[in-house]
Order: sequence, then structure tokens, then C-alpha cells
Amino acid sequence: MHFSEILNILLILKQSQMKAIVSYFLISMFVMCYLVSCKNEQKDTIETVFFTQDSLYKITFDKPLEFDTFYAWEDIDDNSASHEYKYRFSKKSYPSQQETGFLWTSFADSTYRFTIMHNRNFYWKTLRDFNNDSSIVQLKNRLEYRTLIGEITIDSLEVKKIVINNQAYAISKYKQNENYKNGYWTYYLFAYTVVDSNFISFTVDCRSQNCNGFIDRFEKTIKSIKIERFK
Repeated sequence: MHFSEILNILLILKQSQMKAIVSYFLISMFVMCYLVSCKNEQKDTIETVFFTQDSLYKITFDKPLEFDTFYAWEDIDDNSASHEYKYRFSKKSYPSQQETGFLWTSFADSTYRFTIMHNRNFYWKTLRDFNNDSSIVQLKNRLEYRTLIGEITIDSLEVKKIVINNQAYAISKYKQNENYKNGYWTYYLFAYTVVDSNFISFTVDCRSQNCNGFIDRFEKTIKSIKIERFK
């Protein structure tokens, strides 16, 4: 075999190796971009942990990244048994509101938020019982009665009982006509539970010109909640 023939064979082998290397590189880049893209698409929430007043309970949930603002305050009522601690996650582009008092004198004209509430003093126990479905029926009846007497106008009412991380919750989903605020309907997702006879509630609400899909999207947030006794 002549030297020129050997050289041609080596060149062919080198070209084949180069093609293989380039193909491997392109495939690797494609796989990496796909994985990064999937990760970015899935990462629209972040696990959030915080502690209630007196650090009695630890609450963990998947917070949507769009909730970029947090504040907490005490809602003072006309009697100490009704004082409440509230923790609110919202979007900074929406007005903040820290309602307080027996009668609220102001309202946010638009909302996009997630609020957690419990009595200021945990020793004020509740008589609500999740051993049967009576609390669910009472919740539904109360909302329907308020509609019947004209106190509120609601639509698409859904009330149910579900278990989240071994904890029973009563959940209601509905939209309420609150046109005295800004002309829009308010979409509500309300959930409450009882832990050690302590009432804890979670409310997601949206009042704006675009609340389509809001409730269904943030029901996932409610279903991620985990409450643990810390003390």
C-alpha cells in the first residue's frame, strides 16, 4: 500500500471522528437545553416555610413566584376573642390592604393575594368538628343564605371537604359581585381547618379585569399546605 493511500485512509478516519464529535456535541447541547427549559417551565413556585405567632405552628406551602410581597398584621375586633393575626402574600403591583376593626372603612380596589389567618390567642378554641360533614353543610348553607337575603351575590358556588397532608379542610370556591369596589367580580378560594381545636384559614382572592383561571391555578397552592406543631 502506497503512502498516499494510507494518508487518505487516515484523513477519512479523522473526518469520521470529527463528525462523531460534532454530532455528540450537538446532541448534548440539545439535551441540556431541553432539561433547562423543562426546569424553567416547572419552577413557577418555591417552597415557603413560616411560623405563626408564638411559633406554635410551622406552615409549609408552595408559594407562586408572582407573590413577591409579604406583610403581617393584627386585625383588632370589638372583643379579644375575635382578634386575628393575618399573613398576606400578594403582588406588589396591586394595592396593599391591612383591614382591621369591627367594620372595615376601606377596601382595595383590586386584589391578587393569598391570606392566612388564625385567632390571635390560640387558647380561644373552636367548636368546629371535622369528624363529620356538618361543618361543610353549614358553610354552604351560610353562603347560600347570605345570597338569599341579598347580602351578597355569588355564582359558581362549590363547597367540598378534602384531606391535604393528613389534615381535613373545608373548601369553598365561588365568585362574588362586589361592584361597589371597582365593578369587577371577586373570585374566592377559601379553605379552613382545625388543628388542636385551633381554627386556621387560607383565602385566595382576585379582583381585577383578568382573573380567568386564577382559582384553578392557585388551588394547587392550597393543596400543598402542610401544618406542623412546632412547640
